[in-house]
Amino acid sequence: MPFLAATQYKFYVDGQDPKTEAFYHDICDRVGLPFDEFSQTFTSQRARVAVSQDFALCRQWGVRSFPTLLLERHGEISLLSTGYVDSETLLNRLSAQLPPVAEHTTE
Repeated sequence: MPFLAATQYKFYVDGQDPKTEAFYHDICDRVGLPFDEFSQTFTSQRARVAVSQDFALCRQWGVRSFPTLLLERHGEISLLSTGYVDSETLLNRLSAQLPPVAEHTTE
């Protein structure tokens, strides 16, 4: 989580570009990840394919901005939120998509 938190901060607060390899150098240093290893993975063909597949799924699902929260049930995708929503709104939307939960009894 420290890596993700630092990445989010650097992107959203500092306005830096996470598409560049250099963006991650100080983050790797802070979390104790050897930058050379990170760099090899970041620039690998496998990573490029994975990112391309993720973006294709986003287009297929209609994701156009971040954050977007989707719910998948029985192979169907439902949009819960695009952009910020408060927790009450999100829970109401989620409740509307899911069947009621039966109370569990233990004997």
